[in-house]
Amino acid sequence: MKKITIAILAIAATLGACSNEDYLGGHVNKDGAGVPLASLTAQMGQTASDRSWSANDKIGVSVSYYDLTAQNRSFLCAEDAKTFSAETGVPIYIKGDCSVVAYWPFIGTDAAEPVFEIDTQDQTSITDYLFAKADGVNINNGGAVNLTFERVLANLKVNITATDDVISKWILSGAYTDGVVNTYDLSIALASQKDITDSGSAITQIDLKLLPQTVNVSEQEVSLMLFGQKRTYSFVLNASEALELISAQTTTYNVDIKNGMTTIELVPSGTVDWQEK
Repeated sequence: MKKITIAILAIAATLGACSNEDYLGGHVNKDGAGVPLASLTAQMGQTASDRSWSANDKIGVSVSYYDLTAQNRSFLCAEDAKTFSAETGVPIYIKGDCSVVAYWPFIGTDAAEPVFEIDTQDQTSITDYLFAKADGVNINNGGAVNLTFERVLANLKVNITATDDVISKWILSGAYTDGVVNTYDLSIALASQKDITDSGSAITQIDLKLLPQTVNVSEQEVSLMLFGQKRTYSFVLNASEALELISAQTTTYNVDIKNGMTTIELVPSGTVDWQEK
């Protein structure tokens, strides 16, 4: 019995020497609970200015450190179309210096870390994802957070000059089509480069929503195959410079099957013709 008592006292002495920062890596204040995120407001940013919130829209909210009480929390929009509150009624507690991150639409389960994948291979079923991030949040200012949501996907457009032939099918290869979102910082780990294809009659334009990415030809050729009635045409889109796709911006390639030339045109955000899922 004496040995057990000594062991317990030794453990207690060790714990007493530890600070709150030792327990949770600095993500807790001296009171242990942190400050409740009592007010969360959100608006659309410049790249999503054509969008608006509606009552009961659901977003996923997390903090940038690992905390079971603050990961993938489901927040609902109020009738005022700008105020959000925890769906379960249990608030997030801000326990240290962090970023508050959010995304739309909500996936997974409240308070359970999701596997958040974005797949753009099927261009007939594209979700217009929105991300937001508020940096510099801490226990002194974490009671009220405001978020600005921006679009995630980029736009790739190809204009085809086909005066000498009629294009009825195309295949795009080498561009990243899917990735995994880190819900702590909203970064996207690009995963697969799958072919995207479609067919039609007298195709003169291709319009795609893809993940933001930069692909150098030394890494992978991004090629476009056009199938005409007379012959097949091949273009390497990143032959002269990297394929660069930026969130909410349009990168336009003009291809001419007569002379085999490809030109690139960057179109600012705001000109993108976004379509809802």
